[in-house]
Amino acid sequence: MLRSFVAFALLATTQVHAAGILEPAYSALGIGNTASGFTFAVKINSAQIAAMKDLRAQVQYAPLHSSTQLQRGPMQSVNVGVIPGKAAFVNVNVTGLKETTMYRAFLNLYNADGNHLAQSDPYYTTTTGSDPKSIIRTRMVLKGLKEFWDSEQGFVGKNGTVAVDGTRYGADVGEAWCSEFYSWVASGNLKNFGGIGHFKDLMEKFRAAGGFYNRSAIPRTARRGDYLAMDTDDTLGTNHSGMFLAYEKMANGSEFVWTLEGNSGKKVRVNRRPFNDVFTALGHIVHSQY
Repeated sequence: MLRSFVAFALLATTQVHAAGILEPAYSALGIGNTASGFTFAVKINSAQIAAMKDLRAQVQYAPLHSSTQLQRGPMQSVNVGVIPGKAAFVNVNVTGLKETTMYRAFLNLYNADGNHLAQSDPYYTTTTGSDPKSIIRTRMVLKGLKEFWDSEQGFVGKNGTVAVDGTRYGADVGEAWCSEFYSWVASGNLKNFGGIGHFKDLMEKFRAAGGFYNRSAIPRTARRGDYLAMDTDDTLGTNHSGMFLAYEKMANGSEFVWTLEGNSGKKVRVNRRPFNDVFTALGHIVHSQY
């Protein structure tokens, strides 16, 4: 009876699915990313939940190329770890995944009675592969996704508390910084990609290397980390840069492209855009650029 009362009292003060209660942890190097899985680390922003015993966790996940087909991992007992003076957290290993694939995942916490306490914000990550090229692409994606989460936390982008606008990526305050973002993510991973500040220069990089394609090539050719040229202001020409994450085709024939973009709404964002919407060209990373 006492346990049921405590559970009821907790649920009365904790909103199920409330944003921010379970906060995914991102690292520029990833967390336990392998060819078949990753570690889902979540900060617990609720003293009540962090103090509970016998917590259980279940991860829902789907590859971005079929993002609506959520799968459920096994229910697992988890222990709450504590970084003194900083945060409480739980870690859950997700396994059995397909290599070199982008995923979106949610972590759900339950109490000992099976009552659902909270769901995390979505977590974006990728599995890797064994060959050096796939590892480089993985590094690019993970580096970019860390910036996405920093942007979500208000550290970078418009009014960023650490780096305003695109200044972290080499742009000036108030300057459009989508190309600088892609260049910054690629630098250190691809040859001679640092310091590029305009989509025309990025497009020329891929054209000169033999990896520049019309937008129609995206479904069959694009891979994680590739460059996307876009027209976001209906000028019938390119004005925006982004990174390719995944192509998704629905059962009804609808097509979407998942992207990672700097200066999207003055933030770093993960977007899911209709394929027939804004894309103008694809910059596919080729052998000479690794």
